[in-house]
Amino acid sequence: MSTSAMPHQSPDREGGIASEKPVNVGMAAAGTAAGLGAGALLMAVLQNYPGVIPQMLNWGPTLLILAGFAWMANQHLPRFFSSQELIGNSLQRLASTVERDSNSTQDLVLRMQVNSDKLDEVRGVLEEIKQGMQGRRGNDVQ
Repeated sequence: MSTSAMPHQSPDREGGIASEKPVNVGMAAAGTAAGLGAGALLMAVLQNYPGVIPQMLNWGPTLLILAGFAWMANQHLPRFFSSQELIGNSLQRLASTVERDSNSTQDLVLRMQVNSDKLDEVRGVLEEIKQGMQGRRGNDVQ
């Protein structure tokens, strides 16, 4: 047999046999006990109530759909919640930026009003000077 026909051996394999991970005996025992308990309970119910099987068959698709919704909620809701949290934080930052800009705009409007008042004062002073100059011209011509 040529070496090219041999399967590729990955680093986690030793001598062509996959190295085994340690088994958690406590979890395996708990799973076995739960399965045996559920099986015994099912057998007791079936012996005492033979009409349970048709009812279980009727509820089976509904339970399957509910289990699908529960699985989808378990898988997708955390990402949905985190995206909603990010959107909320972004909107909060946007609102604070708008508020800050709003305050800046209000300050700008107040400054423009002050400048407008000062321009009105300067306009009045220039009008007085103009009238004074026209009065002198009138006196100089006569």
